[in-house]
Amino acid sequence: MYLKYIAIQLLFLISYLLGLIIVLFLYPFRKNGIKIIKPFWYLLNDTPITDNDGGDYGRFKHNLIGFYKQNAIRNSHWNLKLLLAPKIGIKENVKGNLFAYNVMKPYKFGCNFATYSVNGTKYFRFSFTKEYKYFVHNMQIGALDIRYCFKSRIHIKPNS
Repeated sequence: MYLKYIAIQLLFLISYLLGLIIVLFLYPFRKNGIKIIKPFWYLLNDTPITDNDGGDYGRFKHNLIGFYKQNAIRNSHWNLKLLLAPKIGIKENVKGNLFAYNVMKPYKFGCNFATYSVNGTKYFRFSFTKEYKYFVHNMQIGALDIRYCFKSRIHIKPNS
C-alpha cells in the first residue's frame, strides 16, 4: 500500500519534470502539428487530442507563457492522475478517522491517520495540521475519493 503510493508519487514527479521541458519544444507545433503533439498528449492537457487544440490555454493568455502555465505547470500529468486514480466504491475495513484535518477556518489541529480498502485494494490517508507562532502548517497525503494526494501548505496567521 505505501510502496505503491510512493511509486505513483515518483511517477507523477517524473511526469511533471518531463512536462516542464517537453512543452517548450511543442509550443511551435500547437496549431498544425497535431501528429507531432499526439504522442505527448498525456503531458499536455486535460482535453482529448480529438479536440484538435494541440494543447490548451485554460484561463491563461494565448501566448507561450499561458501555454506553459496551463500545460507544463498546471496540467502536466493530469491525464496520468486520472489513469492511476484510486478505485471508487464503498470504503471497507476502515481503521481510524477518514476526516482530514485541514486549514479551513475554524482551524482543526492535530494528526489523523486512517487505512481502508475499496474492492480489496488497500489505501491510507494521513493529515496533519499544526499551529506555530506565525503560521499554520497543513499536510495531507494518501488517497482521496478520486485521486492520490500530496499537499503541504503553509498559511500565514493574520495579525502576526
